Amino acid sequence: MRKYLMARNNLLLMNRRSNLQPAERRIWSKPRSRNWWDCIVPGFTDEEWIQNFRINKETFDFLKENLHDTLVKCDTPFRKALTVDLKIASTLWKLASNCEYRTVAHLFGIARSTPCSVFHDVVTNIKRNYVKLKNNYGLKNCMKIELNQMVTSYILIDCLKMI
Repeated sequence: MRKYLMARNNLLLMNRRSNLQPAERRIWSKPRSRNWWDCIVPGFTDEEWIQNFRINKETFDFLKENLHDTLVKCDTPFRKALTVDLKIASTLWKLASNCEYRTVAHLFGIARSTPCSVFHDVVTNIKRNYVKLKNNYGLKNCMKIELNQMVTSYILIDCLKMI
């Protein structure tokens, strides 16, 4: 009897579904604007780079070249991967302005959850490649920065605190 009732209910459900219109699918990825990053930032002077990102353009290019191999991702059929310069810039903006991830996402035209994962990827790679914790002069965890003396130490210290 129970099997009969289950079969009958399944048939009723199938009839209801066949009479209904197919469900309209939601948009999988929301279009976002990268206008600020694509149009405004390329025109920044060196002073504006320092004011907004706390490093100059030369240092940004240095980081982009040296972290490219570890940060680059492949495009998928569903969406394009973020560029390395966008990842580094969004991380530096987060460190320089101490704003929310949501604000970084809106500014750089990326999804709300993306800045958090990108931030941790970039900071981990900076830490792995350029910062070594050493015990110098009896002080625990003194930092020795091996970044060609280009990135200011407080950004890297902030990176270490956040991991």
